[in-house]
Amino acid sequence: MTRLWDSVLISLSLVFFTIGVHQVMTVGIAYAYWLFMFSLICLFWHNFRRRKAQEREKEAGHPPARKDKHKKISRRS
Repeated sequence: MTRLWDSVLISLSLVFFTIGVHQVMTVGIAYAYWLFMFSLICLFWHNFRRRKAQEREKEAGHPPARKDKHKKISRRS
């Protein structure tokens, strides 16, 4: 469920930013400012949730999740 909310927050941030850019090009920055602020709020909220999850993992004693999903293959000559 956590990953779903993270995806929703990132998607909302991208949507607000895209609409904000469109509004800036059509009517000006004064009318699109609130869209950029909502975009930043979603990004900050996503970052806050991610850091809290990392802290919970650290407190529970779980090792941090691996970031690289691909194994490195060593080639022998």
